[in-house]
Amino acid sequence: MPERNLEVAAVYEAVEKADKAPQKLLDEVCTRLKIDPVVVEGEYEDFVYQVRHDERFEKLLPEFLNALQGMRFTRADMSIQQANEIRNGNDKIVEEMARAIERNNIPLDLLENINSEIGQGLSMMIKNASQIIINRSNRVVQNIAKTVLDKPELMAGDVGAYEDAILASKTVQPAETAPEAQS
Repeated sequence: MPERNLEVAAVYEAVEKADKAPQKLLDEVCTRLKIDPVVVEGEYEDFVYQVRHDERFEKLLPEFLNALQGMRFTRADMSIQQANEIRNGNDKIVEEMARAIERNNIPLDLLENINSEIGQGLSMMIKNASQIIINRSNRVVQNIAKTVLDKPELMAGDVGAYEDAILASKTVQPAETAPEAQS
C-alpha cells in the first residue's frame, strides 16, 4: 500500500472509521499525526468508498468460491444428456452467484468492477500455479542436462540437437499399458 494510503488509513482509524468527517476534524487528526492534511472531498471520501468496496468484495468472494465448488466440466466423451445435466447444474451455480450479489447489495455501478477483480484474481492464481509447474519442469530438465548430457546449462540449441539425435536413433513406441489397466 502506498505511504499516502497508509496515512489516510491512519486518519480513517482515528475518526473511528466514519463515512463522513468534517474537514476541521481531519485537519486536527493530521496535525496530531504529523502528516499532510487529508482533504475530505476527494482523498478521504475516495478512501472510504474504496474501503466499502473492499468490504463487499471480502464478503462476496467466499460466497462465489463456495458456489464454484459445485462447477463441473463437460467432457468431450459425454453423452448429450450428461452434458446437458452438467450445464443445467452449472446454470444453477450462476444463479446462486447472482443471489450472492443481491445478498451483498452490490451497487450496480460496481458490478463490472467486482466481477472483473474476482475473475482476474482467479485467472492470475491459476496462471501462477501453472508457472510454478513450468519452473519446476525447467529445473528437472536442467538437472537432466547436467546428468545425462553433461552440460552445466541447457541451451536452446542443445534441445534441438538432442531431439534430433533421439529421433534419429529410435523409433517412438507407444507407452506400455500399466498392469492394472490390462485386466
